Amino acid sequence: MPTPAFLRPLIRTLTLTLALALTAAEASAATTRLSLHSSTTPAEGTWELGRSGWTWLGGLTFEIRRETSYSRSFDLPSAAQAEFNRARDGDPIDIRVRYPAGSLRLQGKKFRDSGSGTYTFEPDPTYSAELEKVIGRAPDKGELFDFSQEGISLDFVRAASSASLRSSPRDLLDLRNHGVNTSSIAGYAAAGFKDPRDMIHLRDHGVSTEFAREARDAGYGRDARELTNLRDHGISTDYLRSWGDAGLTPSADELIRLRDHGLQADYATAWKTAGFNLTTDELIRARDHGVSTRFVRELGATGSVRSVDEVIRLQEQGVSPSFVRALATRTPSQPDADDLSTEDTIRLRQQGVEASYYRDLLKANPRFSPEDVIRLRQHGVPSSYISAISIEGRPPLDAETIIDVHDRGLSPDLVRKLRQ
Repeated sequence: MPTPAFLRPLIRTLTLTLALALTAAEASAATTRLSLHSSTTPAEGTWELGRSGWTWLGGLTFEIRRETSYSRSFDLPSAAQAEFNRARDGDPIDIRVRYPAGSLRLQGKKFRDSGSGTYTFEPDPTYSAELEKVIGRAPDKGELFDFSQEGISLDFVRAASSASLRSSPRDLLDLRNHGVNTSSIAGYAAAGFKDPRDMIHLRDHGVSTEFAREARDAGYGRDARELTNLRDHGISTDYLRSWGDAGLTPSADELIRLRDHGLQADYATAWKTAGFNLTTDELIRARDHGVSTRFVRELGATGSVRSVDEVIRLQEQGVSPSFVRALATRTPSQPDADDLSTEDTIRLRQQGVEASYYRDLLKANPRFSPEDVIRLRQHGVPSSYISAISIEGRPPLDAETIIDVHDRGLSPDLVRKLRQ
C-alpha cells in the first residue's frame, strides 16, 4: 500500500532524527576503562587503559583489581578526564585525582586510545590525623585509599571524632554505606549510642536521632534493640512520656504489649486511682473485656471489690457500681460488718433484690445471709413486716419462721402477741 503524500515529509524527518541519534550513540557507546592492578596494597600498583563496554553517557572510568579479584569501578572526575583527553599519542601522563583523603597520582604514557603506567596514592595529612583519633592508630595508605574511593568526607571523619567514637576503618565505611551521616552520628552519640554497630542498627530500622534521644529521656532505650522494638511496634515518644507523667513505669516489653492491646496511660491511671494495683496482664485482660474507666472509678469508691476478675464479672453481669455501693454493709455504726462477695452481689441483682430492701432486712436482723434475703424476697415478705414483728430485747426470728408465719397470713400484731 503506497504511503499517503501528506505523511512523506513527516516520515523523512523522523528517519533523519533517528539516524542522527544512532550516530551520536555510536560515537559515545564505547567507554574508556582505566584498570588499576595491585598485588599488595590498593594504594599503589599499575594501570592500563582500554575501551570496553557500552554506555549512553561515555566518559572515562577505571576499575581496581587486586591480583585477579575485581574490586570496584568508578568514573574519573571531569577535570582528570579532560587532562587525559588533551594528551597526545606518546605523551607522558602525570595526572592527580584529588579526594579529601588524599590524591591518586597516575603516571605513564598514552598510546592512541590506550595507555599504561604506575599509580600511587598520596594521603592527606590532615585527614589522616583526624582518622587516627577515631581508629586509635595511624591509618595505612590502603585504608585511606579505600576512604577516598568511598567518598568519605573530612567532615564525616571529624563528626566521628567529635562524637568520641572508637571504631575500626571498616566500621566507618559501614556507617557511610548504611546512610549514617554526620548529623546522625552526632545525634545518636548524644543519645548515648556510640557503637557504630548500634548506629547502623538504629538507622536500618528507621529510628531517628530525635526518637533515640527522647526515648532515653523518658527512661527507655537501654540498648539499640530495645529502641528498635519500640519503634517497630509503632510506639511514639509521646506514648512513652504519658506513662511517666502518670507515675507509671512499665518495662519496654510491657509497653509493647500494652500498646498492641490499645491501652493508654490514662486507663492504667484510672485503676490505680481507684485503689487497684494491676499487673500488665490484668490491665490487658480488663481492657480486652471492655471494662471502662468510668466503671472502675465508680466501683473503686466502694472498697468492696478487690480483684480485676471481680470487676470484669460485675460488668459482664450488668451490676452497676451504684448497686454495689448501695449494698455495702460496712458503715461507721457497723465497722466490722462483712462486705458481700462479688458472687452474692451478682445473685442479689439477678434475683431482683433492691438495695434498699437488703439494707432494711439487715437492720432488722444483721445475721440474714444473702440466701435468706433472696428467699424472703421470693415469698413477698416486705421489710416493713419484718420490722413490725421484731421485739426489742428478744432474738430476731429466722428467715424460715418469718416466711412460714407470713405465708399463713398472720398479721404482725398477732405474731408479736404470740411471741410475747
